[in-house]
Amino acid sequence: MVIQTIVSFLSGSGFVLLAMTVASGQVQKLVDVQSYPVDDSLGHYVFSAMAAHPNGRVYLGTSIKGRKFAHLVELDPSTGRVRDVADMLKVTGQFDKQMVPQSKIHTQIVVDKRGRLWFGTWAEEFRSSGFPKGYPGGHLVSYDPNTAQAVDHGVLIGPRVEEPTKVSDYGLYLIALDINRDKNELYILTGDEIQLLVYDITTNKHFTAGTIDAPAENLVHYGIRDLKVAADGNVYIFDHWGRIVRYDREKKNLEPLDLWIPGSNKQGMCMPFQVGINAQKTKIYGAGSAGHRLFELEISPGKPPHIEDLGPAYDAFEGHNASAFGVVHAVVVAPDGRVYYPSTGGGELFMYDPATKKRSYLGRMKIANSGEGGFYASGGWAGCQTPDGTIYFGGADHGPKQEQLCFFAIVPPGRRQ
Repeated sequence: MVIQTIVSFLSGSGFVLLAMTVASGQVQKLVDVQSYPVDDSLGHYVFSAMAAHPNGRVYLGTSIKGRKFAHLVELDPSTGRVRDVADMLKVTGQFDKQMVPQSKIHTQIVVDKRGRLWFGTWAEEFRSSGFPKGYPGGHLVSYDPNTAQAVDHGVLIGPRVEEPTKVSDYGLYLIALDINRDKNELYILTGDEIQLLVYDITTNKHFTAGTIDAPAENLVHYGIRDLKVAADGNVYIFDHWGRIVRYDREKKNLEPLDLWIPGSNKQGMCMPFQVGINAQKTKIYGAGSAGHRLFELEISPGKPPHIEDLGPAYDAFEGHNASAFGVVHAVVVAPDGRVYYPSTGGGELFMYDPATKKRSYLGRMKIANSGEGGFYASGGWAGCQTPDGTIYFGGADHGPKQEQLCFFAIVPPGRRQ
């Protein structure tokens, strides 16, 4: 039996939607994908901003080079149509106010009980060189697919000093977020100063829960890329050094836990760029940026959180070279509990099965309609899953235009029902 899948990636020259075919119950070393290009004026790459909506559509937040504005893009898998649904220039209205565009949707995209999408922005152009005077900080934005309306909820935290001396003094950007749908709360991380904000989406009010400090005085924060709301109602944050910090919702306090991601030396960067959580919200998976070791954080009611080292993320590939494969960025946990993650350097797709505790190499993602010679997907940077279990990744391809921004959708082979 053959399973048809749809795969989409984001890359440097535009968006591409890919259809993938894999044999059920048989792992192929080459996975064919079909590409559907999208206008590159919408963005050049993606980080964490991807979400599946209950309406069956998939949404992706772009990042764009130069002094331009990011976009929220919608994919309709039933038709293969990709369209721009929210231009951050029009949403934030900042073009005439100051010179720094909101050119990056960096945070995860989450969906509330009403079906609205929530995400945060950043000014990518000046990430390394420093923001010119006047950058107000990142915006919190929502988009309602039912009304096709995007709303700017403003800058949650503005400049902290009158005469800025460093990048972060110009305003705090929004780097990661998650949602507690039952409580109608967003949990938002800012950068460069790592503050946790709690935002009530019913009142549109927020408060600062605290700042995540370095584990030692001689260490300086670089950033944090992900956090997850677990079944116990608390928020688990993965910091720069591979330490896990918990926000206790009832006590309203931040607590560094004595839990460290495998591979961390407690001195250098070992944060996971993204993590995935299972449907029950009891197990979180990812891999640290140092050592690329897969981990499982288990949060069970009545028990302390426990972290397990699952081994090297890429060792299922014979003769693998972790440095060539790059970091593990996108992590998606399917409804059956299996964990899927592509490499960011080679377009290789891997899976971890918690039932068997085995890691598998599924194959290199090959673009089927690339013509003679063939081109490959170069990696996956964001991920999500639709209600039917189809998995989507955002990343890049090595197609005719090189490093083209794309969508990928995959129906996992041989999945458990």
